Amino acid sequence: MRYHLTLPKGQIKLRGNVFVGSNTEGEWSPVNPMKLGGWKKGDELTVTCTFNTQPEGLPRLPDANEYFGLSVAALNKPTDQEIQNEIQKVKSYSAGQALDGITNSDNPANSIFYKAKSETVNIPLQPSTRGTIQNIVYDWHMVYTGNEGLDPNNIELIFGYGDPMDSEERT
Repeated sequence: MRYHLTLPKGQIKLRGNVFVGSNTEGEWSPVNPMKLGGWKKGDELTVTCTFNTQPEGLPRLPDANEYFGLSVAALNKPTDQEIQNEIQKVKSYSAGQALDGITNSDNPANSIFYKAKSETVNIPLQPSTRGTIQNIVYDWHMVYTGNEGLDPNNIELIFGYGDPMDSEERT
């Protein structure tokens, strides 16, 4: 089965000259895997984020270098504290990376998702004095390993992106 999770743009605030994003809720297509009995070996997941390039109500707009690429992580049967720790870790990676539980390798050993591949985009901002966001990761595609010991109904997906937004999804 192929699943797509879209992470929408969120609200941005300026605090102490630092942009702070909101927590956003992802939108599944066709549905969250839990509604179909959980993840199955070989299921594919594509995660795409949406950047808020024209936030309203701010004294200034973010420059291109203030946007964060999409970083992703996956945890199996996590505690609330493990989720919070991973959210902080994911939010600290501005380049857009695959972190805990996800590997770029074709070998699924010790991972929840493997064959992770990212897509990048350039986004020219308006007004042009804000610059162009260069090669920012906005999309990840990966495959569920189905490894023994994983609970296919208790996989937590954690994301950080944008300016900076964050999200988590229990699947």
